[in-house]
Amino acid sequence: MVLNASYSFINLNGRLTKHYIVVGNLSVQNMSKKCLWCLKSGTEVSFDKKAHTIPKSLGGINFNVNVCDGCNDFFGNRNSLNNKYSIEEALKETFNITRQRLLDINSQKRKTGRFKSKFFEIKNRKENCRLSIKPTFQFSGQFQKEICRAFKRGLYKMFFEELNRQKKIGFEKKWGRVRYQK
Repeated sequence: MVLNASYSFINLNGRLTKHYIVVGNLSVQNMSKKCLWCLKSGTEVSFDKKAHTIPKSLGGINFNVNVCDGCNDFFGNRNSLNNKYSIEEALKETFNITRQRLLDINSQKRKTGRFKSKFFEIKNRKENCRLSIKPTFQFSGQFQKEICRAFKRGLYKMFFEELNRQKKIGFEKKWGRVRYQK
């Protein structure tokens, strides 16, 4: 059964702000979209979830409407990479460790908040900070390679999605190299 419906949104001034038609489960608004990463259209994939350009866990508030739910899950879901951590977790851990180290160096008088890491043990003794991989991840000989690759993918994600959000570019063939780093 295919349901057809038409929706109009009128603001307080009486002006038409949005009008779209729903055919089955797809709205015309979604059908015209194209995913920045997989290049699939709204007829092939859904665009229901908000894809934050900078992860929400890092304070990101902007999102890109041109990222399908499947590609958004790839970056935020731990099962997509190695079932241990997601690309966004690798980004968050790396940035938080950098933040912690910079704040400790720059302000000896001011106490910084305690940071708990999923991957690393951080020990502060006097003026020395010691960082070591937690035993859970030490057994994996590929851990450093995996975390570096995930961090790089996360940087590509933030750059590419924010570039698309601000400048409305990224679907051209020349961006294929960035796209295939996914």
